[in-house]
Amino acid sequence: MSVNSWQTYDKVDPAIQYLRRRRIDLGLTIGEVATRLHVVHGTVWAWEAGERIPRLADVRLWANVLDCDLDLTPRREIPSQVDIDFNVEVDRAVAGVPNPSALTAPIRRAATAKLTRMGWSAAQIAARLGVKESTIDAYRIEQAAQRATCVCRTPVARVPATRQLVDR
Repeated sequence: MSVNSWQTYDKVDPAIQYLRRRRIDLGLTIGEVATRLHVVHGTVWAWEAGERIPRLADVRLWANVLDCDLDLTPRREIPSQVDIDFNVEVDRAVAGVPNPSALTAPIRRAATAKLTRMGWSAAQIAARLGVKESTIDAYRIEQAAQRATCVCRTPVARVPATRQLVDR
C-alpha cells in the first residue's frame, strides 16, 4: 500500500489523525517527532499513513510529545468469561435446553426477567425452567422491588401540605 503524505487517510484511526493534525499545527516535522519518540522517521510516517499500527504506549508517548491529551478509554467494556458463561446459561434456559447443574438461582432469575419481557406468563416460565410457579412469582416481585429502588434512589423532599392544598 503506497500512500502519499498529502492524502487524507480515511482508514486511519481518528486518534492518529488528530495527532497528525496536532503535529502539523505545531509546525513540527515527522523527523522532529520521531527524534523525540526515539524511533526512526519511517515509523512515524507509517503510523500517520495507516501502514502500521502503533502500540498504545507509543500513542500515549506521542500525545505527550505533542502536549495533548487523548481519551484512550475503551468504547465499551469487554465482558469477562464469567459474564459470557452466565449469559450463555441464561440463553440456554430461555431456549428450553438448560444445563441442570448450571441452573442456579441467579440464572433462573435472569431467565425469568428475559421471558417476562417476552410476554410469557408465570406458568409458562415455571414449566420452561422446571420450578414452581410461586418461585417465578417471587422472582418477579424481587425484580419489581429492585426496579423501584433503582428509580427512587434519591430521597423525595417531603413538603408539608398547606391548608389551601388540602381544602381544594
